[in-house]
Amino acid sequence: RIGSRAPLVSLDLLHLSVRTERQWLFLGDRAEYVDGPSEAELIGQTAVALVECNAALAAQGMPLLVVALEGHTANKEPVAFNETLSLQRAERVRADVLFAMLLLPTNSMSHAALQRHVLARGLGGSVKLERCVELRV
Repeated sequence: RIGSRAPLVSLDLLHLSVRTERQWLFLGDRAEYVDGPSEAELIGQTAVALVECNAALAAQGMPLLVVALEGHTANKEPVAFNETLSLQRAERVRADVLFAMLLLPTNSMSHAALQRHVLARGLGGSVKLERCVELRV
């Protein structure tokens, strides 16, 4: 239903799954996006998908989705540094997604409610995923 408005995001309400075509990517050892315009497009489309998904669930009397944005870092720095940086990256994406959701005219949730449904987690260093944030339901 939202395909043309959010082609980078796939929804599967039957299995309560939300997938992005790619993760948010970050520069080196910072919580700064690699490509601002590209990341902003993914932020906007994720906001549209989450707002519309929750509206569809609410219309059916179902509980709303709770999603976690999970930050990853390279496995090269000290553990404490990786944990802090991965959380900073996840919080950066979360803040941007929440802001984009609030601006959508179809959003009916308060900022406080959105904060309870969009979480941020830092997972530290990873061998498989580096310098990114991914979305989990």
